[in-house]
Amino acid sequence: MPHILFDSGPFLLASEAIALAPRVDGVVTVVRAHSESRGLLLRMRDALRQVKAEHIGVVLNAVRARGGGYYRRNIKTFYQYQNGD
Repeated sequence: MPHILFDSGPFLLASEAIALAPRVDGVVTVVRAHSESRGLLLRMRDALRQVKAEHIGVVLNAVRARGGGYYRRNIKTFYQYQNGD
């Protein structure tokens, strides 16, 4: 079965994105790393729920790949939490 992808403008700014969301099988959002605020993402999630759209997932875009950067720090924090440190 073929898959058809619709690309639209920013969900909270483009009326066609809001109108299209409940009429497709699922919505995948693309979010730029370190650019979008948590409040904006929560508003987007709430708007998707309000129009009864099926939110499949999120693609995190423009992530900087640095040796040991993000993952190293978070893995260390995770193990400290697990060990009760």
